[in-house]
Amino acid sequence: MARPYRIYRKAKELEGDGGGTGLDDYIERLLKLIPADVTAGYLVVRELGPDIWKGIWPVLFLLVAIAIRALGTRDPKKPQWLAVAIASVAFVFWVYATGGHFLGIQLDSGVVSGFLVIFTIIIPYVYKGD
Repeated sequence: MARPYRIYRKAKELEGDGGGTGLDDYIERLLKLIPADVTAGYLVVRELGPDIWKGIWPVLFLLVAIAIRALGTRDPKKPQWLAVAIASVAFVFWVYATGGHFLGIQLDSGVVSGFLVIFTIIIPYVYKGD
């Protein structure tokens, strides 16, 4: 089974030689941790239905993000739960940064956008998989 979102530590990094810190490795981790597929789906449907759905759509798509990332990072043992959590938090940031809300809880999209930028830049540098 394909594991398109699984992040593997590079052999040099496991040996302590500092591998896995190059730009290509960083970009690979960055792309795997951004929930672009689910965010795009959410942006397409968020205006559908009555106003009550505007707070429900993010919850439904957060569950979809968790399911997709759990399946996409799963190896024979288990999913990479930390990667699933990171992508889920990123999705929450994206919802608020695009003016959405969860069940009526509003946050300032400008402030959240700032956190999103910092989160997006730093997390792939810190989290390197297993």
